[in-house]
Amino acid sequence: MKNFFYLFIFIFGLGLSGCIVDVVEQNTERWAYANGKGVVSVYFDASIYREAFSVHGSALDTLIADGTFSLWAPSSSKAFSIAANVNMFWSIDTLHRGELTAYSQGSEKELLSINKMDATIPANANLVVITSSNDVSVQGMKGDINISGSSSNINFTTAGRMTLQTSSGEITGSTGLGGSVQSTSGSINVTLPSKNFESVYATDSTGNVTLHIPSGVGVTFRLATYGGNISLSYDNVKQSSITAIQTNVNGGGKVVTVSTSKGNINVSN
Repeated sequence: MKNFFYLFIFIFGLGLSGCIVDVVEQNTERWAYANGKGVVSVYFDASIYREAFSVHGSALDTLIADGTFSLWAPSSSKAFSIAANVNMFWSIDTLHRGELTAYSQGSEKELLSINKMDATIPANANLVVITSSNDVSVQGMKGDINISGSSSNINFTTAGRMTLQTSSGEITGSTGLGGSVQSTSGSINVTLPSKNFESVYATDSTGNVTLHIPSGVGVTFRLATYGGNISLSYDNVKQSSITAIQTNVNGGGKVVTVSTSKGNINVSN
């Protein structure tokens, strides 16, 4: 059985007690480090962050988190006191399952939130991110990435596979092995820098889809739109259509499937 690493965020001592008339906001930053040796999968629930979330792949077996927190209190002195008691740390059990825990000590239950989080994880780990309306940036990864958001822009680079989905955000990045990408109303722009990619599936509703594929690969293209334009310019094949293009280039082989409802499709080297 594979060892999987699961990351959870727990906020303790939250809530708002009493009626506060004059509220001040205090920002504070916390940093956490742990040995990530043996970690093969990392999971983040980024929906609890108010702002952007970013992940950086590292050649080192380290887990690093740099978080910016906000809290509200009835006075500056009280906010400063609570900020001094905010803590964050990683924990990993014997099965390589870990937790990133953030909490505020003390009897006062002030409102605490995480504004943004920057994380560094082993580049070879597989990554899963669930988010809502905040943007996600994933850079320097080598493992597979799975990112799901609702109104999020996704920017990424990985040498592995992609499984990406957002409802109204834009998706931009590169993948070494291909995979699937879906957006409802945002544009999709994906680059495949390696000839070793497997297959690509991209779908959009009202956004445009742009794919860049390296030359010299045998590809079976299946491109379709219901209200846009299709432009295929790959190696020596150039075709355009307002409905569909299905063709084999360099003898065919690896399947590239793209569909949109009203968006345009552009595929090229």
